[in-house]
Amino acid sequence: MYQTFELYLRNAPQAAPRFEPLTCRTALEVMERARGILETDTAVASVEVRLAGEHLFTLER
Repeated sequence: MYQTFELYLRNAPQAAPRFEPLTCRTALEVMERARGILETDTAVASVEVRLAGEHLFTLER
């Protein structure tokens, strides 16, 4: 079953996050995609991942 995760991308710790929805089957898949964002978008300092408003994890550069 697919789920839509909420990604909040921050360029700096105090900066307002940019919201991006991401539809995946598993939390592992969304983690891989979040890591890919950090690797390819050098302006992004961290990616916070939520599901239905509940914080799952945060990846930082």
